[in-house]
Amino acid sequence: EIGTRVYSAGPYFNDRSGEEGFMLGVANAEEARAKFRSWIGLIDGVKVYTDITPEEFSALVEEADAAGLRVTGHLGSLTASRAIELGIDRLEHGIYAMSEFGRPSSSAPFDPGYLRGLAAIDFESGAGAALIEKIVASGTVIDPTVVILESLFAGPLELADWKRYLAPRAAETMVRMNEALAGMRAAAGDPAEWKKLVAAVLEKVRSLSHPAIGARDIKECLLLQIDALGLENPLLRAIVESHLEDLEQNRLPRIAKSTGRPIEAVKQAVE
Repeated sequence: EIGTRVYSAGPYFNDRSGEEGFMLGVANAEEARAKFRSWIGLIDGVKVYTDITPEEFSALVEEADAAGLRVTGHLGSLTASRAIELGIDRLEHGIYAMSEFGRPSSSAPFDPGYLRGLAAIDFESGAGAALIEKIVASGTVIDPTVVILESLFAGPLELADWKRYLAPRAAETMVRMNEALAGMRAAAGDPAEWKKLVAAVLEKVRSLSHPAIGARDIKECLLLQIDALGLENPLLRAIVESHLEDLEQNRLPRIAKSTGRPIEAVKQAVE
């Protein structure tokens, strides 16, 4: 077979108070069990959403474990710490969905005060350090979804002819969602300050994973790693910013000539 293998969690499991069209609302633990069993054999994992109760969540974890499936979640009603204690396997969206650090309202997901709180989290001490220890000790996976968060906070990437890849109804939904999100971003505050705040939050999200997670291309990927490692090497930065194609083709003499540096210095910078 040729093509992409898609692993699906099916509809999200959520408490009925937070039910949406793409979710399975459950009223209690027993209903959570019953609805999960109806999906066995059709899904590759389980995802819970923001209003799931501890009782409903525990029931789903028990059922998923018995079926050999893993549980992930975009949390809200449960803190990340509590979800780990109850057996979650993966935490979606990094710190944005760890409610021990606060929880945005559905009507104001870009509240600047909430985002400032995220940017100020200290993972070296206090609650932040304690959470990191719990994540590591339990082997819980963090899925930071930096690209998704960046598209929400800063606006979607400009992709040419993207509608052709979606069903008409899905494309219409994306257009409406992007328009609504654009309005929320516009109301969030001064554009320049908003840009700085978004960058600070994304940097904090990346700090819990690989520093280049969410890079849009190889150049940004390498530059993010240079910054994270604290490499003070102007020649290396210049090569990454302006001479990646030459580097890929091993045209080191051309790089040396363009940068005005000896070829040995170029070799040393890229090793």
